[in-house]
Amino acid sequence: MIAARSGSLVSYQGMGRDLGIDKNTVSAHVRVLENLFLVRSLKPWSVNLGARQIKSSKLYVVDSGLLAHLLKANAGRIEADAAIAGAVFESYAALEMLRLANLSESEPSLYHYRDKQGREVDVVIEADSGAVAGVEIKSSVSIAGDAFAGLRRLRDKLGARFKLGVVLYAGERTLPFGDRLAAVPMAGLWTDQRRR
Repeated sequence: MIAARSGSLVSYQGMGRDLGIDKNTVSAHVRVLENLFLVRSLKPWSVNLGARQIKSSKLYVVDSGLLAHLLKANAGRIEADAAIAGAVFESYAALEMLRLANLSESEPSLYHYRDKQGREVDVVIEADSGAVAGVEIKSSVSIAGDAFAGLRRLRDKLGARFKLGVVLYAGERTLPFGDRLAAVPMAGLWTDQRRR
C-alpha cells in the first residue's frame, strides 16, 4: 500500500479504509517501517511553524529497487508507465537529498510544500538561517514552464529568503527559467552545475 502511494501525502485513514483496518494500526505499522529504515516521511513546510504539525506528511519507500519490486515494475514497465517512472524517480531523488542533507555540515531540514490551491514543491530545503531552496522532481527529459508553478509561488511568498528553485529532471542540461529558477539534471545532486 505504501509503495503504491510513495511520494504522496499520507492518509492513515485512507490506507486503513483500503486495507480494512483501523487508522491507528496503520500509523503504528508505518512507525515500525520507519524505525526499520524501510520508509521515510517528509514533513510539511509552512511559514507558520505551528501549521507544520497539522498538515499531512509525504511518505517514501527508502530503496527505489524495493519500490520497483513492490510495484511489480521491471525496467520496461518503468520506461512505459509515466506514473510508475515518476514515483520511482521522485522517491530516489527525495531520498538521495535526505541522505545528502544528513552528510552536510550545515544539516538543513527537508520538508515538502503544498498550498490550498494544490501548488506544491516536492522538497523544501531550509537552513537554520531561514534561507529556503525548493526542488520539484520530474521524470521527464524535457521541462515546460508550468513545472515551476509551486517554486514560483514559494519564491514570491518568501522574497529574499528564497535562494533557489530547481526542477530536477531526467534531461542532460542545466536550463535557466527566470529569477532564481533552473531545470537541473539528476546528476546535479552530485556535481557543481555552475561549471556547466
